[in-house]
Amino acid sequence: MRKFTLVSPLLACFIFALYTTPTKAQIVFSNGALVHVTTGAIMQVNGGFQDDNIIAGPGTWTNDGDMTVTSNGAAPGNIHITNTAILQGNGKYHLDQDWINDAVFTADNSTVDMYGNLKELITSTVDTITTFDTLMLRGTGTAMNRRKQQTLDANVSSALILNDRVLFTAGHTMYITTPTLSAVTNTAVYKQEGFVSSIGTGSLSRVTNNNSAYFFPVGGDSVVLRYRKAILTPASANPNTYTVRLANNDASNDGDSIGLLDTSLCTVNPNFYHKINHPAGVDNADIDIYYDASADGIWTKMAQWNTPTLNLWTNMGIVTYTNAAPYSDVLKANWADFSNDPFILGNHKPTAPSLTGNPYCDNGSGSFTAIGDSGTYVWTVPAGDSIVSGNGTSNIVVAGNVPGSITVSTKLVGCGSSTASIPIVLIPGPAAGFDTLSTGFYNNTYAFTDTSKPAVVAWYWTFGDGDSANIADPGHIYPGGTYIVTETVTNAAGCKSTKTETLNVPYGIFIPNVFTPNGDGVNDAFVISASGIKTFNIEIFNRWGERVFQSTSNQISWDGRTPAGIMASDGAYFYILKATSVTGKDWSQNGYLQLISGSGGSGANN
Repeated sequence: MRKFTLVSPLLACFIFALYTTPTKAQIVFSNGALVHVTTGAIMQVNGGFQDDNIIAGPGTWTNDGDMTVTSNGAAPGNIHITNTAILQGNGKYHLDQDWINDAVFTADNSTVDMYGNLKELITSTVDTITTFDTLMLRGTGTAMNRRKQQTLDANVSSALILNDRVLFTAGHTMYITTPTLSAVTNTAVYKQEGFVSSIGTGSLSRVTNNNSAYFFPVGGDSVVLRYRKAILTPASANPNTYTVRLANNDASNDGDSIGLLDTSLCTVNPNFYHKINHPAGVDNADIDIYYDASADGIWTKMAQWNTPTLNLWTNMGIVTYTNAAPYSDVLKANWADFSNDPFILGNHKPTAPSLTGNPYCDNGSGSFTAIGDSGTYVWTVPAGDSIVSGNGTSNIVVAGNVPGSITVSTKLVGCGSSTASIPIVLIPGPAAGFDTLSTGFYNNTYAFTDTSKPAVVAWYWTFGDGDSANIADPGHIYPGGTYIVTETVTNAAGCKSTKTETLNVPYGIFIPNVFTPNGDGVNDAFVISASGIKTFNIEIFNRWGERVFQSTSNQISWDGRTPAGIMASDGAYFYILKATSVTGKDWSQNGYLQLISGSGGSGANN
């Protein structure tokens, strides 16, 4: 292993300039020398760099160029400043292992690029705090090797560039001393964001002089990897300082029990919370906390731990909740109280909804409407009644005649409200009923008599064959077949009741063989009684074969007169009937009938 040592405390001044081939060395050890890496020069060190001052020389190393320090396997790729040495200049420092500052680092306009793939430290053996101008974090290490870890506080005066790495401050603070809004940046790719992780009293601190949004990319990489940024917007451009840490654990573990809530809260986030402080300045600030709803659930409120008087999580009041992907957020505007630094996402307990409903018929249905917090509505009805529509919404329709009460509560992201209730008011409905009486040779003429009660004011009948009526006691003639008769009655309150009955009307034809058209009102016509007949054609002839009557009506009735209107003479007549039923059966037949008028007659049969 080669070691490059500068030993002259005053006289040795090494100027590294830009050559076609960069200057390379294994372990650079400057022992009090005055060294200048000029602008444009490239210096590569494979084995570490130590700026030392054991011999009490100038001990000043000025880097205005580009220095890369790597591990060679045997020696770590650290940059180490020690023994009152001074490292300064406007150049770039690239190191793949630790930054150790035990002396003086003057950042000027330099960039320190920690690009190693293993965990790197920002440290000091004598507690010297480094102020970086620009600190850039890079690398490809995963899990704990994503970390660039502080062992003490540190400052950044221009820019903290996190990329996709984790700056683990442990219990220390990274102070961003410039109020520039864009001083802190990270990779914005979902689940690859860089962030600042802290524990205990550690935090990311930023000074402000603007009433615009200041970005705090905080997260946690122990146990569960979480990136949950916060954005703070001061109320004015006055100087302020704010600090933020993600506490990546149940707040109960830190003495702030998530079971202790004010009465307006239902629950708070059990997985993480934020520590937000305001150590300098007097301005209120908007607090905007982001979370991943797919992993964390939905949170619509924000709460602050309240000590020493209440010792519970207190609802911070009206907030703006935005549901978005991949990160939702809850924004509390113009917050003034930073006396307690734990802030947590929560959900409020929904208020009991207001509930309205109207009386309804005991054999019908009624509508009930609740007005409450958005979410799912949880309804209960008396056993025996049923919710026929709208269950889970703000409006339901209930059917049944069981008295009692309807109750409802709302459920919002797992939180249930108190219940509201309203009694069911049932209006007695009518009871439909009717009697039937069939007459006619084939019992196909029906008389319907309403027996409904009580106090019916309207009727509506359907007879099953397309006909209907709206009187109390209708009659109806059926052909043969099966029919469903329905009666619907309505009382003065508008309540309805329905009864149905099935009628089986027989099929057939009856043809009498004698009639007496003498005007006495008894058997005065030749009538064929029929039920269920679809087609008719009858012809009647006298004994000379003359046709005296013909009809295609399905209600055959001959009064004994000829087509000329003359009463036919007494005697025998011959008929020919062609008929088919609605079922297709042939009822055709021929036969004789006897006309007896008692007067002898002088008409068609003479």
